[in-house]
Amino acid sequence: DPDLFLATPYKVLATEQGLALRCLHNFLSSGHWMSWLFWAPAEIGTSVRAVGMLSNAVGWVLILLCLLKLRYTPRRQVWLWLGLLAYCGLLVVRWNNPKPRYFIPVAPLLLLAVWEGLERASHLVRRPIGRGSYACLLWGLLGGIGIVNVGLYVTSVTVAQSKPFYASYHAGQCDELVDIAHYLKEKQINDRDVAVSYRYLNINRSRMNMTGMRWMHMLTGRQILLAPDEIGQEACSSNILTWVESEGVTYLVHRPPATPWRVWHFRASKLQEMVTGQMPGPARPFFTLYRIDEGKPVQLFVPDVQNWPRRVPQMK
Repeated sequence: DPDLFLATPYKVLATEQGLALRCLHNFLSSGHWMSWLFWAPAEIGTSVRAVGMLSNAVGWVLILLCLLKLRYTPRRQVWLWLGLLAYCGLLVVRWNNPKPRYFIPVAPLLLLAVWEGLERASHLVRRPIGRGSYACLLWGLLGGIGIVNVGLYVTSVTVAQSKPFYASYHAGQCDELVDIAHYLKEKQINDRDVAVSYRYLNINRSRMNMTGMRWMHMLTGRQILLAPDEIGQEACSSNILTWVESEGVTYLVHRPPATPWRVWHFRASKLQEMVTGQMPGPARPFFTLYRIDEGKPVQLFVPDVQNWPRRVPQMK
């Protein structure tokens, strides 16, 4: 049943319209995969056009260095690097939005390829400045990657040690999901009693996101429905209410646009103001719960819950 998928329900490539144009767009944007892999904050380029163009350009430089490494690879090693190229290339062409986390298993090889590609480039530059620039570029590259990722690691450790954890993790959005799941579990819901909207609007970017459905399923142990994207994701729209009534859904977990924007573990009101030119309004919840009463949505304000869950349903 496609309404019960825990991952985004992708269509088969061969049946998609405009496949060639989409693949071309993904190819031209492939620099984001490399730059976001090594410098995760560069993902803000999805909302700031100048940052996005720079991110893609820097990523393409890294890709060209990897290709230069491949060009001068000894024959006995070439299959390893061709396999790396095929793995990365298929991911880039397949996904509309860069998902650099899928590069993590091969990140050491990619960094090695960039390193050796840069070294090869320095040999191809015959002027004396070429060799000296190599050392500066190499240490600048490694230093930039190290500084950014050490900062991210320190932040991750700080959040992991915070009390309560879910109030800090992802700016508290998971804390809201825990509260909603606890409320629904106390109501002894049945399978397919709950639907989740999965269209996510944050940082001026709209995309599908399955976080709500996954958490609801994991914490309640029940089958959770997805509100179809084609009927819209507004909690009070006539389309979604008609669908909810036809499916016999009792509760709807709605995901309103994030305001202020969320960047990793933080609310980014200053960034939102800088990009949009407008002060963000009062902070909205990341998720809201509605009960459907006689075809009308009634918003529920669930209480905070502490020290729950102690175990994941259906896991021993």
